[in-house]
Amino acid sequence: MQIKELLNYLKINSSDSRTISEVVTSTKDVTPNCVLILTKGHSLDPCLLLNNEIKKSCLAILTDRPIDGTYFVMNLKSRVFEIMDFVYFQFKHSFKIIGVTGTEGKSSLSKIIFQGLKLINKTFNHHHRKNTC
Repeated sequence: MQIKELLNYLKINSSDSRTISEVVTSTKDVTPNCVLILTKGHSLDPCLLLNNEIKKSCLAILTDRPIDGTYFVMNLKSRVFEIMDFVYFQFKHSFKIIGVTGTEGKSSLSKIIFQGLKLINKTFNHHHRKNTC
């Protein structure tokens, strides 16, 4: 999806045709060409963690209040799911997701699946984030 599609959906005029790589909600997860969604938490203001490196990596930074170099989105905290759905629905039929859950063996099974996909030359993105449910 192009960044202009998301921004125009949010009623922000844009003609930027660069492609969004992913949408993240933490400065720790920023990757090149991502969209970063930052909302003030109970005790931490993540906007204080913004630096030039993060700003350069992101196609857009969406915030819940006006800050230079970001896009202000009214009621952003309550719209995060809506934004994620809008972006990822576009890709819904273009990829498969393999989820591994359970009490024991998730890492081992994930590695087996990974190796199996490599053996049959499947193209894939392998994202592993620790401490997720």
